[in-house]
Amino acid sequence: MLKIAIPQKLSSCNFQHIFCTVLNVYCIFFIRFLYARNLSHNYRTIIAQSFFIGPLRTRWFYELEAAQQYLKRRSLHIEFASWFISKLKSHKKTSKLYLEKWELFSNWLQDPNLNIQIECLVQFGTQFYKPFAQFIAGYDPTPRILEKDQNLKSLPAGCRAHQMPDAIAKMTFDLKRISNNIYNFFGKEIMDATIKLSDDEFSELINGLQNGVKKAFELNVKWLNCWLHLPLSICRLGGSHGKQFARSFAHIVLGENWKQVPTLCELLYANYLKIDLENNNINDFGLMEALKDQAFYIEFIHFAHSDEGQLHNYSNLYEWVKHHIWYIVIHQQQIEGIFNIYDLKTHPNMSLETKKAKLCLAKTTLSELNFTNKKLQETHQTVNSLTQQNINLESNANQHIADEMFETLFC
Repeated sequence: MLKIAIPQKLSSCNFQHIFCTVLNVYCIFFIRFLYARNLSHNYRTIIAQSFFIGPLRTRWFYELEAAQQYLKRRSLHIEFASWFISKLKSHKKTSKLYLEKWELFSNWLQDPNLNIQIECLVQFGTQFYKPFAQFIAGYDPTPRILEKDQNLKSLPAGCRAHQMPDAIAKMTFDLKRISNNIYNFFGKEIMDATIKLSDDEFSELINGLQNGVKKAFELNVKWLNCWLHLPLSICRLGGSHGKQFARSFAHIVLGENWKQVPTLCELLYANYLKIDLENNNINDFGLMEALKDQAFYIEFIHFAHSDEGQLHNYSNLYEWVKHHIWYIVIHQQQIEGIFNIYDLKTHPNMSLETKKAKLCLAKTTLSELNFTNKKLQETHQTVNSLTQQNINLESNANQHIADEMFETLFC
């Protein structure tokens, strides 16, 4: 068996962190090597894109990418798991717990109910959460800030408060639409479920989808609908629909008449403003105070009712929007935390090292893993040298080499 030597002077906390880091690298390289050798085709290109612990931009993207990779390579995982489990069973000193984990993974791979649920997860993530996560992590490409040379430049990344109200409105309407008809949104997945699942499993899947989307809608309303009301809805003045919001504000709050038939967008803005006034919500980032100035008031009304001229052509209003709205930073972590309160990475009292160790130790017990630094280094060097080459061997040759590799490492 492979043995692990624990230095006497190494503290348990530091050891857990170092051990888990080394263990991750060891397991990844070992399993990747066996995949590459055992499968009949050249797996080198796939492995290059499947380093699951590599950093991605956000956790949402990481989880979605992991689920997509699982579905894409499921048949490969089934093939490898079948071979690997047979080798583990033939090996007398295999840890019982380790074998059970691989058998559980094999059962997951062949569970139609679980795989349909993952397909639904990917569909929902791709069509709904991914666009919103990309919006939060990105920046507004439209130039808005007027420089000294009279050219316009874009706002820094994260300064998207002027776009948030409309983004949240679209998100809310989309969730409501999905909630009202999950059969349309999850059409392919539900069709597969009618073929592969029993009546009870199908009923459970439908109930789970309905409850999940309903919960997502309720959380969205609870935590993000504040952007549809004052004072945050004032941020619309700095966005692409600033004139429409200004017209609605002028009509509802300032008592100005509609100069033309209002659009659906303007009626929607007006409805939210009306609700705010009925609830005595009059906080507006100081806009009403600024409107007490006659020049500012005239400029605001002209901006609202004129179809010509951009915001920077109205100097007083432009300066107010610039300093009150445009530089409000939307923190990505604050939005993410709403949807994943159990994520270890958002725990307020946990260090980075402890998080990494806890995630690793939650899946693997120290007692069942034994290897030496020498074995680790040899395996690492072998994998590094072989992954730099194009492996174009026949299936039987790959199988033979993988068998030899297994015997070498586990004996």
